[in-house]
Parts: sequence; structure tokens; C-alpha cells
Amino acid sequence: MPHCSYLIQSLSDCNHFYIGYTTCVQRRLQQHNGELSGGAHETKKHRPWALICYVSGFTSEIIGLQFEWAFQHPKRSKAFRDALPGRMAITRELTAATFERDKTVVGYLRRIVILLCETKFGNNSSLAESNSLDLHFSNHEIHGVFIQILEKFKREHERHANDSDDSDADRKAICTELPSHINVIID
Repeated sequence: MPHCSYLIQSLSDCNHFYIGYTTCVQRRLQQHNGELSGGAHETKKHRPWALICYVSGFTSEIIGLQFEWAFQHPKRSKAFRDALPGRMAITRELTAATFERDKTVVGYLRRIVILLCETKFGNNSSLAESNSLDLHFSNHEIHGVFIQILEKFKREHERHANDSDDSDADRKAICTELPSHINVIID
């Protein structure tokens, strides 16, 4: 049974998004759209919904739910805050708050980059070594936006690395490519 965290967007009001956890993405989307019983109450008034992306392959429900929670709440997630650049906790908290306020497709995809590259789901953990994750995009356009986000992080990293006035040796850059244990799939 695959454990997944997903992002959907309202087609009736494109400013509404929903992040959830499931073991069957297609069934869950049908529930949110009222085709099957059991959709989340808060998604009823913004039907229909379209799938943006989802991450599958979590080894347990607990890990899938932890990912979902960090995806929903970057400012409150210690793992998310700790993954951000900056030596001071307040700086990371303010940055996480900025991520949480950005309720656009780009904003949510930026959260995924941080979660997949910089937290326990990333390369530097035993979880990554024992687990392969799949990142599914609903279409090529959404995947292209994701690639642009990675390229922007790469440009920012290169700019900071070449900045001769930057004396902050402890600066941590956000990753510029997905770890090798993450497979990208365009559905």
C-alpha cells in the first residue's frame, strides 16, 4: 500500500489548495470531487479539484503524515525550519513563515523542494538510503515550473558562492537538484 502526500487545486477558485495524505490518490481525488463519499469537508465548497502533484513511496503511514504536516505547516515544522539557510533560528523561522504565506502553485512546489532535498527525506539520512520516493506531476507544465524553481535556487546558490563580500561561511544553500533516490514521473 503506497503512502502518499498530495496537493490539489480548486478549478472553481484557483486560489484554493489542499494538501492531504492517502494511500490511493485517484480514489481520494474522486472523494474530494464528490464522486465518492468521504472527501474532506473543507474541500466541498471549492469543487471541482485537480491534482497538481503528489509524493509516494513513504515506508509508513507515520512518515507520510509527517511529510504532509510539514508540507502544510512550514513555520511550525522544526524539520522544515532547520532545513532553511541561516545561522539564527529567528531567521529560519521568518523564512519558513514566508514559505507558509505563499499560497500559489510556485509556493507549494518550493516547499516540496525543501522537504525533499533538505529534510530527513533528503540525501543525508538513513531514510533516503533505504527508501525510494516518486514525485508525480499532473502534467508537463507543472513539472516545468518545478524545474524553474530548482534552477532559481541554483542561480541564487551560485550568486552567493561568488559574492566576495559574503563572509558568512556557515551559509547553507538550498539544494539545486533532487536527490538520486527521488524519481520524477509525469502522469
